[in-house]
Amino acid sequence: MNSIADIVTSSGAPEGSSIVQRFHDVKEREINIIATNMLGDAAGLYLANNYYIVVPYRTNSTYPNDMPKVSRQEKGDLILPLSSLELLALSRSKKHTS
Repeated sequence: MNSIADIVTSSGAPEGSSIVQRFHDVKEREINIIATNMLGDAAGLYLANNYYIVVPYRTNSTYPNDMPKVSRQEKGDLILPLSSLELLALSRSKKHTS
């Protein structure tokens, strides 16, 4: 199977570290895990293969553009938002991911 790149947002969320670790446990294919968070102290960031500190989604209008940039740079196959509050901002960025 081909490898995939998975971007996990809000890796500082309570389940962030566990989800990143579960992706590492997958044996069927290689998963390149890219974690994002608005603060640098999130454990999930440091369990990932690569990470980005991103602008806060609610206080910065560039967030809908920043996540697609991360995805393009990392050749991301999917973005897994761990915060329901990011869903609206990410849905607005759909036009930027093509």
